[in-house]
Amino acid sequence: MISKSILLLSLCIFSFGCVSGHCNRQGKPDIPDNMKKILVFKYDGSRQCEPDSGVSENTMSKELTEVKVYSAEKKSDGQPRVQVCGALTGYANVYKIKAENLPLAEALGFKKWDF
Repeated sequence: MISKSILLLSLCIFSFGCVSGHCNRQGKPDIPDNMKKILVFKYDGSRQCEPDSGVSENTMSKELTEVKVYSAEKKSDGQPRVQVCGALTGYANVYKIKAENLPLAEALGFKKWDF
């Protein structure tokens, strides 16, 4: 009986301690603003039923002349599209850049990736 009470009391103390946030802290240092990275994109122009249509990630990355690109990939925006030959696919070239370079990327026609 006493051991069950002690176990229950210990469980309650532990649970309330985590609820107060002490168990949820990750201890991660804040990233300085000049080191934060974001994703930007531009649609590749690819069309349904037209294999090899659209601009590759490598080719489009050359448009980001003054922006250092940390990674590049092709992604779908996940939006529903009409299924008909010749319609846009919704694929975009997505690039990881420093957040401080967003205005420059936007001036070049890129947008922040929010999908």
